[in-house]
Amino acid sequence: MSVNTVTLTYDVTLPKFLWKYLHKLFETGKIEVNQIIRNLWNEEGFSLLKQKGEASAILKGKINRPDNLPSRVFRNVLECAGRIIRSQIERKETFEELVKYSVEEDFNIRKYVKDTGKNLLLVENILRQIENLRKKGELPDSYFQLPSPDFRGDIFLTSADDSIGKGQFKKLKVNEESIELKIKLPISFDKWKWFEAKIRTPEKIKEALALGGKVKAPLLKRVRNKNNKQIFVLSIPIEFRVEEETELEEKVLGIDLSPSISRLAVGIIREGEKRSRPIYLKAERLVRKVLRIREEVSCLERKIDNIRNQIEETKSGKHKERLKNRLKHLFAEQKLRQKKLKNIRKQILEVLTREITEIAKLTGVSLVAIEKLEFKDIPEWKDKTLRWLFSNWFYSKFSERLEQKLKLSGIRLKRVNPAYTSRECHICGSKLKGEGLYLVCENCKKVWDRDYNASVNIAERGLRILKGIREKLMNKLSELQKERKPGGHVLKGVREITVPPDSLLRAWSEVVEISCSILQPRKEVVSSVKKNGTVYYGRSFVKICRWNSRSLLDGFL
Repeated sequence: MSVNTVTLTYDVTLPKFLWKYLHKLFETGKIEVNQIIRNLWNEEGFSLLKQKGEASAILKGKINRPDNLPSRVFRNVLECAGRIIRSQIERKETFEELVKYSVEEDFNIRKYVKDTGKNLLLVENILRQIENLRKKGELPDSYFQLPSPDFRGDIFLTSADDSIGKGQFKKLKVNEESIELKIKLPISFDKWKWFEAKIRTPEKIKEALALGGKVKAPLLKRVRNKNNKQIFVLSIPIEFRVEEETELEEKVLGIDLSPSISRLAVGIIREGEKRSRPIYLKAERLVRKVLRIREEVSCLERKIDNIRNQIEETKSGKHKERLKNRLKHLFAEQKLRQKKLKNIRKQILEVLTREITEIAKLTGVSLVAIEKLEFKDIPEWKDKTLRWLFSNWFYSKFSERLEQKLKLSGIRLKRVNPAYTSRECHICGSKLKGEGLYLVCENCKKVWDRDYNASVNIAERGLRILKGIREKLMNKLSELQKERKPGGHVLKGVREITVPPDSLLRAWSEVVEISCSILQPRKEVVSSVKKNGTVYYGRSFVKICRWNSRSLLDGFL
């Protein structure tokens, strides 16, 4: 087995008696970080932070510490400012390149991203910025003529302190019973005092510690809760050592994200030459709630525009004041609903990734394959009304969170090329014709659910990757044998694939087909899938085809 690490973060709300002192700490840090960023917003500052090592160590001695800040608090301020500047170094280089290249007639953003290896979303963001500056006639000669980043002060680092348990700014002790925090906070402009807080350990952190997780340097955050109230939380990263299986079963779970009101994703399990029935992941009730809240936000925006127009037109001072108060209320309502939308998106993300991980564990797959989507690929998804919900943010977070959860179970995640996964028949490889959810193969004349077809193709590509991993392990074993060195765990990764038991072989037959015309009503298609053995599993708002020990034998077609 190969050993990797994965870090998960757990938030714990801090006691209320600390909040007013934490507010002073955050505001002090905000002022100092922004001042340091302005001082480093030049070629010399950027060159300084191109060096390797912690930003606080590089900047120490270069920037004078204010008399009112303890040394370890100032170290964390330096580290925060340094990280922000470092995040701007790549942006500066990309900005300067794109100012030159974007005026060329043959400039191709895809080719530029492929050649440079830069993030497509970053490049598109910078191109929009350059275009807007050109329209206004404000394109600068130097990147440093642009305004420096404005740090909002919603986080405060603690990683630049001496240690987790024996720091001079904070001391943290986490066990299965309690979380004990000692922290130095300002009580006035130049006076600091140690405070102690003891919190009962949440169940999630208990489980993480039981799995052998190691606590890392925490982060202090200022956030808003569901009631839009400002609170302060302690964000505790816990690092796990996970063992990735080198005994690779030839079994892959392919997932096709297909955002719509009726479904979020479709999965398929591929084992050797056999394929399972489709696995549908749904969140209809919650997605409809998101659409309703979005409509409420649009309605509030229209009211805000009307009141702004009335404020400009009215001449009465009293009426204008009433309208301003009304406008303030509408802004608060709008902000609250936008917060709800954000929370629901996170909820959908967490449950979707958890369900996929549970399916992967339950079916014993060695690898989960998903599409490697980019920002410009997402508008190809069929439901135009939900593109804003399943944006690049959602996909990147989905990919990241799914990888974290799969790693904890020793399962690999691979991103495959998404080209033609929906339009290429997984049986004969011919092109599929039609529009909407159901497509017809030009050659074999079979009708396929486009998402099911895509998930089969994704699983097929994932299987080829899995075979490549096995081949590399075999080559490594061959080299070790030539050198007469012990193979160790590598031997486990290249073992022969065993023949499935007879009971499982008898349960296999041809792949599931949707035998209907394109014009057949959707309800009939769904019922036909049920008749062919698909079982829907319901939990909260997610409906999913769940495998168990019994259906594993009956679940392959």
